[in-house]
Amino acid sequence: MKTKKIPQFLVSIITVLVLGGCATAQPQWQHQVLGGAVASVVDGQIANPDAAAEPGDQPIVESDGNKTKKVVDAWRESVSAPQASTGDIVINVGQ
Repeated sequence: MKTKKIPQFLVSIITVLVLGGCATAQPQWQHQVLGGAVASVVDGQIANPDAAAEPGDQPIVESDGNKTKKVVDAWRESVSAPQASTGDIVINVGQ
């Protein structure tokens, strides 16, 4: 009785295709590694990659003025007076 051997390459291809179907459409690693805000932005870009080209039609209708002013002032102070480097910059190339 003769039996046919299935080539190992064919088995590998079938395995990759079957396991590829188990992959999720949306990556989940960013929720563990990055902060919630970054993960939210990444999710939004996945859902609508062309969102930056489409201007929003709804203006911002509610904002805490005092909090917004403090945030903008803190940002301006940090940009106008950056911290000085405290150490040498070392770049290792090769061994």
